[in-house]
Amino acid sequence: SENRLFRVQGFPQAVLVQNNLYSLLGSDSMPVYYTSKYSERIRQLLEPNTAEMLGLANVEYVLAMENLSAEDYETIKTGLVYSDCRFGANKTFTLYKNKKVMQRAFVVPNAEQVELEEQFNVISNWSFNPKETVLVTEKNPLPEGQEYKEAAVKLYSPNKIIINVDTEKSGYLVLSDTYYPGWKAYDNGQETKIYHANYIMRAIHLPAGTHEIEFIYNPLSYKVGKYITFATLGLIILISLLVFSRK
Repeated sequence: SENRLFRVQGFPQAVLVQNNLYSLLGSDSMPVYYTSKYSERIRQLLEPNTAEMLGLANVEYVLAMENLSAEDYETIKTGLVYSDCRFGANKTFTLYKNKKVMQRAFVVPNAEQVELEEQFNVISNWSFNPKETVLVTEKNPLPEGQEYKEAAVKLYSPNKIIINVDTEKSGYLVLSDTYYPGWKAYDNGQETKIYHANYIMRAIHLPAGTHEIEFIYNPLSYKVGKYITFATLGLIILISLLVFSRK
């Protein structure tokens, strides 16, 4: 019932779909490779900063059978039982709220170039501060030190996201959505580069000023399919007209 963006972890698939909840893995039966790997490696970690890693991915609520740290998680509801045998029939779960959760979109002052496979190791290190630095895979412009700032998500849909933010200095906008080919980013109408960031996320460089950023999913496969459809439709109409004119 909360009217804001957040993700959940450990929920049954049916609950996600029925209640329109976002999860780290999404509701697709074939999750994106790096997102799936990120989630799996979090479950294997013994470090105490797992809550921070989930929080970086905007995961606010966690459903778990084991007891989670009171320092990192607030207990919301205990004694939850599900009848779905694939999820854990008659096993007892507890709903927790992650105290380390971060917003879906935010601005940080610095970017550091790190190889993609190494990014997870850096993120899982206790000394990494995601409010200070974003990890990217390519060379990037040097920012002027915009302090950490949350960004307002104006529109959020499967194929289009609009974000508004004002920056006094240049920095990097981080969106904790999965990096995936086919997405384009526009800053005040001008296309800008999307960096593969923080192992699974997206980031763009922002100069100082007022910004309306649009992320639009417009893959080449969609364009090709659309043109083929229009061409086929035109051919059908042309053949129909020729047949009609002969009759």
